[in-house]
Amino acid sequence: MYKKLLFFFLFFIFNYNFSYAQIESDCNKKIPQDYSKKIDNNVPKIIEIEIKKNRKWQKNNYRMVKSISLNDFVVIPKKYKKKFNAKLKVKFAEEITCTFNAVVRQHGKMADHIGISRGNLFQSVDVDLKNGHINGITKFILFRPGTRKNPEDEIFLTELLRILKFLAPRTNLIDVKLNNLTTRMLFQEQAEKELLEYNSRKEGPILEGDERYFFLAQERFDSKQARKSFGKISKRSQLARQTNSPWASRGVPYKNISHEALTQLNLFYLITKNVYRDPKNSHIIYNINLDNNLLAPNNPTQISKLNIYNAILLAANGYQGLIPGNRKFYWDSVNKYFETIYYDGKLAINEAYFKPLRFELVSFPEKNNFLKGIKKAKKLIEQVKMDILFQEVRLRGSELSKIQVQNKLKQIIKKLSDLETQVKNDNTEKELKYDFNTIKKETLINYMEATLKIGSNLYLVFRETDNNSFKACNNKTFECKKINLTETDTLNLLKGRLIKNENIYQYIGEYSGVKNDLLSSSLNKIQLFNYDKIKFKNTNFYFDKNITYEYDENSSTFNIYQKYSGARAYFEGGDLNNTFIQFFGLPNSINQPLNNYPFDQKGLTGCLSFIDLDFKGVSIETSNSNCEDAINLTNTSGYIKKIESNNSAKDALDIDFSNIKIDKIFVNNAQNDCVDLSYGKYEFKEMNLTEC
Repeated sequence: MYKKLLFFFLFFIFNYNFSYAQIESDCNKKIPQDYSKKIDNNVPKIIEIEIKKNRKWQKNNYRMVKSISLNDFVVIPKKYKKKFNAKLKVKFAEEITCTFNAVVRQHGKMADHIGISRGNLFQSVDVDLKNGHINGITKFILFRPGTRKNPEDEIFLTELLRILKFLAPRTNLIDVKLNNLTTRMLFQEQAEKELLEYNSRKEGPILEGDERYFFLAQERFDSKQARKSFGKISKRSQLARQTNSPWASRGVPYKNISHEALTQLNLFYLITKNVYRDPKNSHIIYNINLDNNLLAPNNPTQISKLNIYNAILLAANGYQGLIPGNRKFYWDSVNKYFETIYYDGKLAINEAYFKPLRFELVSFPEKNNFLKGIKKAKKLIEQVKMDILFQEVRLRGSELSKIQVQNKLKQIIKKLSDLETQVKNDNTEKELKYDFNTIKKETLINYMEATLKIGSNLYLVFRETDNNSFKACNNKTFECKKINLTETDTLNLLKGRLIKNENIYQYIGEYSGVKNDLLSSSLNKIQLFNYDKIKFKNTNFYFDKNITYEYDENSSTFNIYQKYSGARAYFEGGDLNNTFIQFFGLPNSINQPLNNYPFDQKGLTGCLSFIDLDFKGVSIETSNSNCEDAINLTNTSGYIKKIESNNSAKDALDIDFSNIKIDKIFVNNAQNDCVDLSYGKYEFKEMNLTEC
């Protein structure tokens, strides 16, 4: 097999035309307004990739193929994932062609991302556009269809999940010309800020299971048996990492949010691994934890939503997408919970319901709650409008007929019923016992034992926010010492890629009580910032410790007062009817340096914010705001009578991802924007704006 493969590849190398054609930039014609109104109307018909230093690209490919056997499920060495400059020629409908500068590289961890087709190399690639975007996407993967079990299912499920308000990447089937070969490939956007913005989420930490120890083992050992054995050990050492760690470099609030997110997710991974520690056969590599209390602490609504997501994925035979190493998450810093981002489910919707391997190692939520989630999932899918789903699926390049789309929905509903039966009949005791804010001594001992055979000195790193310092604890001696980390070191730590002097540093999170001997006591997770909460009419009102408020029921007036510059309050969820809301800042603070700037630990930019809210005849007024925004509306809808803002240190009114009608807007003296809008539909009847 290998000799045959090498022959075809050598034939391709020496018969390929290495010339690189200079092509014009941008687009050959103006895109009509009606064509670009909806960002997804212009899905590419074909993408042609021309590598600028094509000879070097081909040599790299040749060496990569030579170094591995494609009929063996082995790792692609990192040294062959070099970045190359390229030109992308993208053809849309209506004879529109646009060109982009880009950087491309080999994608994928395993050799299934490389193959030979008609004597040419057929490979998955990462693409990073350096100018412009395709439907708002700047980073995406072009997958060999064989790397995803059923490409049509990928399109179907990602569209279904987005209709149900879950985070899922836009996925298309597109013709791609690369390496002198034109083939059908799966185009899928990467989990980046564009994915968040498209789904009406503000930019924030994106995290995933960190498989670096597993792939380090695969590269380090020649023996297949040794790789297999080490792989089991390394899976037990797996925690999480932040994939967009540069986001944390923007300032102290960004860092604090990133550390908080990774701390909470690592707690989820640590507790999951500790419960299923099984040194005899290392079945830990198969476990999945569907108990969502650690992903959404004290938030029944989000826990229910996560239960629904897990049920749908299991019903689509997407078990692989729930294995820790494949999971991706978005941290909602306002609500302090994680949302899952769909990735790599290895879907098989039309196949019979598949009971996950080692099902006794699946940790379900409390049985009654999960059964409620399954029933809600069925109800939501039954309410999906077939015509809309079919239209969206076809727009993505799918060749599924309407009947086939309908049958896939029916299959998922049927398998949800099968799952419901299985959960009802499962009497295995798998309830997890844990403390949301503590890592116990036994948990750390078990984790450290799992890291001992990695082959390098490994240090567990903890951050103590009281003095903004880091401590590193050796996994062999348990001794802990303060370490100094540069800005770059800190970002690499969050990214799960910090190595210094051949020592591997594994970040655990923010904890208090890290002594010289790590295992002398339990560690308490640091709580950085909390808001108080009250129920107000049909919504919730949150406020920090430097906010006071009063409500006059007769006049339906809600007054909010700052006691300290930068103090914040917000309303979230439900609706607000016929209420006059006033926010009073500190008169002498707007010309002073801003506290909690540009946002606080929850990611709030507004002194007064409204989130996921429907307005019905509300009026809002602020004065002497000392935040990035006086008023911020996010994911809101409905009708507002009047907004008035006087004396704002920065923006007066900022609206994101909303559908709002406002009768009157009055702004006087905003030291930045009067009104700042992004990604939404806005109708203003009258605006009076001065000194902005």
